[in-house]
Amino acid sequence: MREAQLLAPSRTLPKAENPHTGTIITARPNEVWASDHIMTSTVEEGQVTVFVAVDHCTTECVGLHAAKKATRFEALQTFRRKTLLTC
Repeated sequence: MREAQLLAPSRTLPKAENPHTGTIITARPNEVWASDHIMTSTVEEGQVTVFVAVDHCTTECVGLHAAKKATRFEALQTFRRKTLLTC
């Protein structure tokens, strides 16, 4: 259909200007944290998900949590811990 020019015209919405430079560096620790996860296999538990929280200022690991299921609630456990871990 594209070759025969039979596709309906598409509208492109104007995009807002994005001043983001691609780096996130804060002035002080404990201002911005990020989280990520990875799935891995263990001999005893099978497949598990490991969640990690990182401070953007110091680039230190501030939280670590492993769970059998990768749910949003398990991801938040990394931030809910009373004592933050050092990785």
